Amino acid sequence: MAGRWQVVLAMSVAALVGAAAFYPSLPNEFVYDDRPIIVNNALVTQPGAWYRFWQHPWWPRGESSDKLYRPLAAWTLRANIVLAGRAEPNPYAFRLVNLGLHALAGAGVALTAWRLIRHPAAAWIAGLLFAVHPIHTEAVVTGYGRAELLAGCLSAWLLARYLRDPPAGRWAAMGFHLFNTLLFLGAAMSKEHALFVWPVLLLFDLWRRREVPTESRVDRRTWVNQTLAPAHLCFILAVGLFMFLRYQVFGWNYVLDASRTVPWEDPMHHVGFIERLLTPFRLTFLAIELLFRPGRLCPIWSITELLPADRLAWDVVIGLSLWVAATAGAVLCWRRRSRMGLVFVGLMVTLAVPVHAMPMAHWLFAERWLYLPTVFMAIGLAAILVRLARLAVPLTVAAVFLLLPASWQYGSAFADNLTMNREVVRRQPDNYQGRRNLAIVLYYQGRYTEAIQAAEEIIERFIDPPVWSGRFGTPRTQYLVLLKSFLALGDGRRALVALDAYESLHLGTGEPSLTAEREQALALIAGEDAPAP
Repeated sequence: MAGRWQVVLAMSVAALVGAAAFYPSLPNEFVYDDRPIIVNNALVTQPGAWYRFWQHPWWPRGESSDKLYRPLAAWTLRANIVLAGRAEPNPYAFRLVNLGLHALAGAGVALTAWRLIRHPAAAWIAGLLFAVHPIHTEAVVTGYGRAELLAGCLSAWLLARYLRDPPAGRWAAMGFHLFNTLLFLGAAMSKEHALFVWPVLLLFDLWRRREVPTESRVDRRTWVNQTLAPAHLCFILAVGLFMFLRYQVFGWNYVLDASRTVPWEDPMHHVGFIERLLTPFRLTFLAIELLFRPGRLCPIWSITELLPADRLAWDVVIGLSLWVAATAGAVLCWRRRSRMGLVFVGLMVTLAVPVHAMPMAHWLFAERWLYLPTVFMAIGLAAILVRLARLAVPLTVAAVFLLLPASWQYGSAFADNLTMNREVVRRQPDNYQGRRNLAIVLYYQGRYTEAIQAAEEIIERFIDPPVWSGRFGTPRTQYLVLLKSFLALGDGRRALVALDAYESLHLGTGEPSLTAEREQALALIAGEDAPAP
């Protein structure tokens, strides 16, 4: 009984620390993808039937060709506006809900760690490390991170429940499996990534059967009928329902056609076999590195700062070693009948999409994708630290005191779009997406001289180097920023030069020419050449 109260206390403290870690970010503005997904999304901002969210993609139609289906997450965004009682989206209200979801997820991780490792200290370690780590900043302090939070939170509580034995009695067991299925379906309809939790649950049932001595096991048919079938038939129905609803929106399309993507944004759709083989190991190393070096975190990861791997570089070798070690650990745990094998399996399965081991992601890397995998990372670290006995508590406390200020500081990087993109450029000077976004934000804020300077820096850094133009094509947005900024400043000659460069890069793309902008530039030039009265 004392152990259970320790776990309840650990869950409560994890929730409080998780809220404290990101509380200073509540006043932040909407940033980055918050604009298309929330602020400018009529599905979220306008009233209508609740079921409409199950009939539309995550991205508003016309904003992106991504095949993302997250109806529950989208519905909660609308509910956020309704409950806040304001016609316009309030960023504070969105972050407050996100904060509550993260606190709840931290409590779920603590409970899962206790039930898996069977030691109260594991609940403290896993819950606190998960709750406080700045790697979760993007998921927690952005509105569009709601999908990650819901999927991670519901999955953590599903794992915590599933590690229990089903209650005795037919009706109690049916209620147990039904609630688990609803958690699973809710997680999947928040983010598709949560579907990968199901294989972990299936393996846990196999692990649990191996824990029973051979002479005490029921026969296989009885085990399937009494244990496996009731739970997993429900999961199969849930997956079937999810796939059916998704099919109504996208058909059988799951991955974007490479011809509809640009290399600088989605390089993995434009690389060869070697890059597809090696890049997952580079990204695996990066994901693990960010756990221990939070100073490496960056709001947006983009080429050329992060490139697909085309050779066996040192980080690729380390990433490959980590996969080999995780596989060996899972096999060893299976032979020893240790439940800790689930941590290795869960980590590998949930990392498959974020690191492009399964080529389904439409971006190279994003920190928010790690929210679900870090559930298993936190539990794995707890299993290691628990073995250190008396050193476990002081090490965990020291980690919390180190990570808490890091989360506060990193959260401030998402204060607004200008701050965020300046932080990207500061942390990663060769990050094309950060520099591109910075130039665009400066233009829209009317800071035309700074926008011109930012666009010219992009040209200097990314147009001439062969590593860019040879592999990723030539970016064009900076010329559009130059054109618009020069027009706003009344410089028709330089605007015309930027327009010619922009349109020369659009030859054969089918995009409309900027006739109105050309006429405006010519009018400005004519005005400059006209004789003074």
